[in-house]
Amino acid sequence: MWSPAAPLLLRRRTQTATPLADGRVLVVGGDHTVDGGGDRVEIYDPIGDTWTEAAPMSGRREYHTATLLPDGRVLVVGGDRVGRANTAEIYDPASDAWTSAGEMAVGRWTHGAALLPDGRVLVTGDAVSTDGALAAEIYDPASGAWVKAPAALGSAAGAETQAARAETQAAMPPAVAMPPAAEVAAQPQAAMEAVPAALGAGDTAARAGQAAAPSAATPARPATTVEPPPP
Repeated sequence: MWSPAAPLLLRRRTQTATPLADGRVLVVGGDHTVDGGGDRVEIYDPIGDTWTEAAPMSGRREYHTATLLPDGRVLVVGGDRVGRANTAEIYDPASDAWTSAGEMAVGRWTHGAALLPDGRVLVTGDAVSTDGALAAEIYDPASGAWVKAPAALGSAAGAETQAARAETQAAMPPAVAMPPAAEVAAQPQAAMEAVPAALGAGDTAARAGQAAAPSAATPARPATTVEPPPP
């Protein structure tokens, strides 16, 4: 069931809304053409159903991300600031203050951000930039540093795919070459009769290979000797 809440202090769109550790909600940025709220911040208190203006960011942002950190602060990354921003900043609700969180290697907007189990933040993607779409970066709140995300996971997945493809191709029967066009034109009947025979030979060879290598899960049956009847 829905119930009405108090309206925001400013009309917004493309903003972020982040639940804080104390249950309040931090609303950051948005389209600066709507009430000029691009750098403006406000906090909603669900207990009192009230909005309170908070300290503004260092500059306007829209299509950014806002991630709650384990210590209760909020990391705001990228967005549009007359072009894709590569900057980030952190809001501390305890002091109602913003501090710089350094710069990414590439500017991003409409990207994604996820809190990792160790407290770091993974930032990926970008809607229009090839550099941003292909590069992922990790922010470490403890050191305040940005690092490029490792690509080991993608490499391992690619190696597994190649191995599976090679295994599938090895299990396929040998390829059968079609007769040359000149041979088909000269002796069409004989040439076409050779194709099914070749296909059958390839299938027989494949089955013989499978029979020669019995599955480890199925034990081989002992040989049975049939004695001729007595005279």
